[in-house]
Amino acid sequence: MIFFVTGWDSGTLVIDTMTAGGRTDTPLRQKVLWMLVVGGIGIVLLLSGGLNSLQAGAIAAGLPLAAVVLAMMWGTFKALLVLHRTG
Repeated sequence: MIFFVTGWDSGTLVIDTMTAGGRTDTPLRQKVLWMLVVGGIGIVLLLSGGLNSLQAGAIAAGLPLAAVVLAMMWGTFKALLVLHRTG
């Protein structure tokens, strides 16, 4: 339960900051809105299929991030090759 609550709080903070363009001094109503949205999604997943559903949701949300990380790795590798050729 402690992990779920702290993860919920951290996720809400990150989403709130991203939607505010990087500002951390957002209105309380906006923070509460994101807290309810993120918590609501977690509660619905837990009630609809238990822990398996919650894990599947986390994997599905992380899949696009994996593609971004792979693209970043490819870009870093290309930049290192260019640096190696010029240096």
